[in-house]
Amino acid sequence: MADLCGCYYYLPDAGTVTRRYLPQVDVSAHATIVNNTSRTVLTQTFLNPRGNSALEECTYIFPLYDGVSVIDFHCKTGSRLINGVVVEKSEAREVYDMAVERGETAGLLDQGPTADVFATTIGNIPADAKVIVKITYVGENKHDMGIDGVRYTIPTNISPRYSGAKFTDYAIGFVRDIFQSSEARKIRITVDIDLVDGSTLRNVSSPSHPIEVSIGNISTCRDRSPEPSRASATLALETCELGKDFVLEIMFHGASPKAILETHPTIPGQRALMVTLVPQLDLPPAKPEIIVVADRSGSMSGQKINTLRKALKIFLKSLPLGLQFNICSFGSGSELLWPQSHHYSQDSLAEALKYVNGFEADFGGTETLAAIEAVITSRNELEELAIVLCTDGDIWSQDDLFRFLNEQVSQSKKPLRVFPLGIGDCVSSSLIEGVARAGNGFAQSVQAKEKLEGKVIRMLKGALTPYISDYTLEIHLRGLSVNETLLERITNADDDSDTILKTELQNDTDRYNDLPLIASPKLLQSPQLIPQLYAFNRTTVYILISPEAHQRSLRSVVLKGTSSGQVVEYAFPVQFAKLVEREAVRLGVQYQIAGKWCSFVVVEGNDASHKLPPALRDIPPGHTLSAGNKRSRFVLAGPHSTATKAPRMCLASISAHMGHHFRHTPLCRGGRGGRGGGGVRTGSIGRGGIRYRGSPSSPRDPERVEAEPLHKIISLQNFDGSWDNNARLLTILAKSESQVNENRLALRPVPSKQVWATALAIAFLESRMAADKDVWELVVKKGRDWIENEQKGGIEGRGQREGISSKGWIEKAKEYLAAS
Repeated sequence: MADLCGCYYYLPDAGTVTRRYLPQVDVSAHATIVNNTSRTVLTQTFLNPRGNSALEECTYIFPLYDGVSVIDFHCKTGSRLINGVVVEKSEAREVYDMAVERGETAGLLDQGPTADVFATTIGNIPADAKVIVKITYVGENKHDMGIDGVRYTIPTNISPRYSGAKFTDYAIGFVRDIFQSSEARKIRITVDIDLVDGSTLRNVSSPSHPIEVSIGNISTCRDRSPEPSRASATLALETCELGKDFVLEIMFHGASPKAILETHPTIPGQRALMVTLVPQLDLPPAKPEIIVVADRSGSMSGQKINTLRKALKIFLKSLPLGLQFNICSFGSGSELLWPQSHHYSQDSLAEALKYVNGFEADFGGTETLAAIEAVITSRNELEELAIVLCTDGDIWSQDDLFRFLNEQVSQSKKPLRVFPLGIGDCVSSSLIEGVARAGNGFAQSVQAKEKLEGKVIRMLKGALTPYISDYTLEIHLRGLSVNETLLERITNADDDSDTILKTELQNDTDRYNDLPLIASPKLLQSPQLIPQLYAFNRTTVYILISPEAHQRSLRSVVLKGTSSGQVVEYAFPVQFAKLVEREAVRLGVQYQIAGKWCSFVVVEGNDASHKLPPALRDIPPGHTLSAGNKRSRFVLAGPHSTATKAPRMCLASISAHMGHHFRHTPLCRGGRGGRGGGGVRTGSIGRGGIRYRGSPSSPRDPERVEAEPLHKIISLQNFDGSWDNNARLLTILAKSESQVNENRLALRPVPSKQVWATALAIAFLESRMAADKDVWELVVKKGRDWIENEQKGGIEGRGQREGISSKGWIEKAKEYLAAS
């Protein structure tokens, strides 16, 4: 773990509060991947090397991927093992404070200002003791469109994030200090893959770290007969710092739309349905207004800004004819290329390419919300809007951005979608996934050594996908003609006609007593609203079917939606599978899960049971629960400690942030503009300001020449999809003008120089750059369309009448290139 992660306490020193980190001496992770889901057990060991002095309180901060649910939490200090259960947040704080005052080893876990940051406050750590923290979490793996597989990620650090004015307490006033330890340090990661639905593995690899892969079996069952659906990947290092997120890519055959039903092992009649949606959309492409929002803050310096510059050039070349587009650079402020979007033409393309060619990471901080506000203000309200956000995702004020996007999406007269692309080794998953959810798009991420071009083009393909509204799922039962509908109805408290759901959290003094009671739904869908679907992306919807619902067998699930007045409908037959342990589908008090909306009370024995809610007082020692309550947090409490209670030192001065440490704890130092070598350009705009490309402070665009053949040949394409017959193209093709012209004149009918040059360029990409199809796919489509349009008249029209299509010209071009 690096940067902000780790286990630390505060040491006041001459007016400066130092954050001192305990050395991490061991990290191990064991993950089990079952198709699109994963279960991870993460164990980290820290050492308190303070001689005979005990620590009264320290904080353990760790990252988790957005959307995972923590299902188990253990903390061991010395010989004391503390296990977790859940109580409501206000009671959790009280239990923790009382335990610390009694000298007990205790802890408190809470979620941070973003969904991918968690922290535990641990009290009364004995001298020379090791602190072993064990977390178990489950989640859904991210589908990676580039490999047509899944992407499993273990975040390894929380990068310093830009805070702006609202989160200054996170950014200043603390100095990082790390104890050095003579103990050997190591990290071990094991990922077992077990595809249970008949799928077959194609490949397992890591773009982030060197790994060993064993195909055929998993680490826990080496003696089983090898199966092509199993594999195990391992990483072992003599260090505890990975430096960047660990990423594993799993590709497998047999992934298709499906609906899988499972039955709960202990609750009669309780079922869960998992529906994987991969729609095949047979609809004409959309022509929205497209605006690229490019992060040019200081942290984008170096390889990140260079990669973004190259990718955006291909993005611009791939834009189809007939739409409007614009570019917005942002950092401390925003800069639009034009006040309003321009129609795509040869002139506007040339101006945009020149602008992108001058990109540097010189815009200071990262005011993402202000940039999105500026872009939406400049939009053409008569057209659909697609925003492609390219950023390294390092900001704390994420909720404000999500709220703004939710408001704009709901109020927009025309569809508005946002497609975030995270760039770098430590992108905030909560930022890009949250923006995608709020903006009806999808998120992707790319590490430093991965290619960005293909993912940017997939963003464009997503933007061109027709918008479909009013998605619904219908469950069809065997032997019945009626459908179960997925509806929840809020009822009045005096309405006796409905079954009212009551929980142990409701009592005479409960803070929620003024809220209406909720009828227990027969079917519960997650996510509640089905997001926008894309033909190249998998989306999973979960449905909990209560015992009160029809107990007949399920026949199929039908997805319905509307696009430009046209009804879209897909049916998925229901498959039945053996139960796979799915802690992630436990809901509320009955299916307790820790994550964004809940936390743990962690108790060793029953000594603290007098402070637990009635529903939790009789929990056996060592039994772990979690609660589906947004206002809950983890509490750890153990029996009275024999360790000497550490003095409070000067921690009273920072007791407020320890009471709710995520509101006040400074997690990064200074502004983001200076990190990574990026500076602020001379004359740059202030935070939140906006200017247009014509401003005097805009620097002169440097000349940059593409070096790779792929980028070279795409850079030569005209906006309409054609290529000119010029010396630069012939150099890439390794042909002389006389050779090409001689071959062209021998064809019947004879194509024009431009048609033949376009056919040769496409043939070169398709035959010699086949591995990069995801990059040039839209460029080639535009070129093929141009040839087809040219054949409608002139000399090329004879070719059409004689049966030579654009495909025919390109095949002849491939034959020519292959022969030579």
